[in-house]
Amino acid sequence: MKRKILAAGTLAFDTLETPHGKKEKIIGGSVNHFAITASLFTELEISAIIGADFPKEHLTFLNKRGIGTGNVEISKGETFHWHARYQGAMNEAETLASHLNVLVDYNPVMNAAAKKCEILFLANFDPVKQLQTIKEAEGAKIVICDTMNFWIDRNVEELKKVLKQVDIFVLSEHEARNLAKENNIIVALHKIVAMGPKTVVIKRGEYGSLIYRDGEKIFCAPAYPIKKVVDPTGAGDTFAGGFVGYLATSPDYNKFSELKKAMLYGSAASSFIVEGFGCDGTINIGMKDIQGRYEELVSMMRID
Repeated sequence: MKRKILAAGTLAFDTLETPHGKKEKIIGGSVNHFAITASLFTELEISAIIGADFPKEHLTFLNKRGIGTGNVEISKGETFHWHARYQGAMNEAETLASHLNVLVDYNPVMNAAAKKCEILFLANFDPVKQLQTIKEAEGAKIVICDTMNFWIDRNVEELKKVLKQVDIFVLSEHEARNLAKENNIIVALHKIVAMGPKTVVIKRGEYGSLIYRDGEKIFCAPAYPIKKVVDPTGAGDTFAGGFVGYLATSPDYNKFSELKKAMLYGSAASSFIVEGFGCDGTINIGMKDIQGRYEELVSMMRID
């Protein structure tokens, strides 16, 4: 069984500085990284806004991977451009500039194909726009949402409205503490579940991830060990691509055992993107590559 995913978020340009070099205006964006990975599992429709400067060749590339771009609006302005620097262990990005450009005018309106998608993934973008997307996604039976500290700090009340309509919420450990106003991550999980989502996924970077289901079920997944991290940008979006992508193929995405498998697929997928700048680590891999690292993760967790 393969369910189709509707994913809404950003297509963007990223200028990135890490200890391994600098890349200017490479293609990025939350929905871009998510969709490239999720397309290895199933077909998608994506929603975003781009400027006239965005390369049409990339949209063609996405189409060839089974990613529908009929809901990508092309505006006369310039595409969203993010400039960030990573230092040391590269656990956090330092934003040097964030040019929203056409993203300010993003108005999610879905076509008939998007409205039929059974799974809705809200990548990181304005909670006001996320709420609008939920209303447009008439066929969604499960809603999965991501966010970031920018929205928690600036628009938390709208984010809380989103969470009341979300089944699974994905965020980083730091974001969870910030949202819950709680240092203890387990207490923070309880507080976030009380906001609406029955299931919360916490991304912990090199330390792996954990998932909490209302009713005291919890599972910790390791990160796949990588010797050289070149660029962490998009790792969380790629994790979500593996996580949601697997659920789209699951016989029962509500079972906690299936969610645990999805966590490992997310970890396996995200291990590839950090090995190169931008999309370089994921555009040439296949399902066989992800499956291989998934099986290694399963083996790492087994006690014989």
